[in-house]
Amino acid sequence: MATWKRIAMLGGTFDPIHRGHLLIAEQAYQSFALDRIIFMPAGIPPHKLQLSITPAKDRLAMLKLAIKDKAHFVVSEYELKRPGSSFTADTLRYLLRSGLAEEIFLIIGADSLLDLINWRESDFLLKNGQFIVAERPGYQLDDIFHQQPFCCYREHIHLLSGAVIDVASSTLREAFREKRSVCALLPGDVLSYIKEHGLYREATN
Repeated sequence: MATWKRIAMLGGTFDPIHRGHLLIAEQAYQSFALDRIIFMPAGIPPHKLQLSITPAKDRLAMLKLAIKDKAHFVVSEYELKRPGSSFTADTLRYLLRSGLAEEIFLIIGADSLLDLINWRESDFLLKNGQFIVAERPGYQLDDIFHQQPFCCYREHIHLLSGAVIDVASSTLREAFREKRSVCALLPGDVLSYIKEHGLYREATN
């Protein structure tokens, strides 16, 4: 028997996790009557192999601090512990086989939806996944929905409307290196962790 009725996974490098991630997760939780949001930090993102990624232990620690007061948010270390690159198709298979919930959703942004056809096993993802798609400035979801192959799987794609914090983790890392304030965009405990451990001080490629 499934543990929950409906859960959703929010994946990413979370380098660092910020209020934009948390807002999307909270809105999805409320809008789709979800039982849990599973934050899935990536181990080795295949699209970022040439980039310098903050060690997993730090990204995981910041994530746990960010959600520590929200019982409906949980963290999975599946991708961090799995050898090799972190592919969403593999993670979806794992979640589907786990029996955790009757329905499993993946939370992504409109920009990621548009790029999904370039992901590994995109056909498997569109056929077997249920996507909660958060709006992004500059992306017209209606236009995306009418494109191939998305129009064939329209019933698997669900729009998440609401407030958007338009910020990227890369922008925050740059702000730290330039000593600009980002207090409003990060949970207090995450900001303290970054300062205490001296993260994001050096330039990265």
